[in-house]
Amino acid sequence: MKPSSDGPSDPLAYLQRRPVIEYPKGALIYSGNCDGLYLVAAGRVKLASGEVDGRQAMTRIVPAEEFFGECSLIERTAGERATALSKVQIMMWGRAEIEQQIEKEPGLGLALMQKLLLVNLEMQDRLHVMATCKTPKRVMFSLLQLVQRLGQKQLDGSIQMPGLTHEAIAEYVGTSREIVSSEMNRLRRLGLIRYSRREIQVYCSALENALRSGGFTVRPMAGSFGTAVRGQLRGQASGSGGTLAS
Repeated sequence: MKPSSDGPSDPLAYLQRRPVIEYPKGALIYSGNCDGLYLVAAGRVKLASGEVDGRQAMTRIVPAEEFFGECSLIERTAGERATALSKVQIMMWGRAEIEQQIEKEPGLGLALMQKLLLVNLEMQDRLHVMATCKTPKRVMFSLLQLVQRLGQKQLDGSIQMPGLTHEAIAEYVGTSREIVSSEMNRLRRLGLIRYSRREIQVYCSALENALRSGGFTVRPMAGSFGTAVRGQLRGQASGSGGTLAS
């Protein structure tokens, strides 16, 4: 079934199912120029790019039902590295296949452009914060971005996401693990977050208010493109043929 003309389209609705490929935690998915567009069916993928003090800087954490590898659709040297942050299942479509599908279904191109625009807006906000804010605000803002992308809303109004190590959060913030641990403890004492090894729970409204009190404004984050087909990917490992939307 094709997407409705009401509201933005979901790229998944235009794409044929592909075999699910599994990677263990820590496995390298690609390094340098990737050769296709990827979808995380389950798990989380870490993207890193560039070199900072001899290390690659984390650019994004991609959750289930989200795409990565968009650099394959444009002619540039990306130098991007994708690593399994947990055990992951992914699907992949080659660049030529995506281009052919866009020729047949222009709506796919529009949906991908909108998705890429939202990713770029998130990165723009994050770079602005990294360049203009001190570490405490950077940690607070990063937690908001991460939990809104990776988490699920709870009955008490908080958002809960699967646990991340302080090292991973530090990579995202662009600081040390020790500073992140100190800030996480401070935020927990203030009642703004709760966390364990299994999960991180963020009281977003309270955290946003704390940022506003310091003169900072947070851009509302758009919803995931995967919500239109949420739940359908969980059975894709055994399926074949047809589009992902039905």
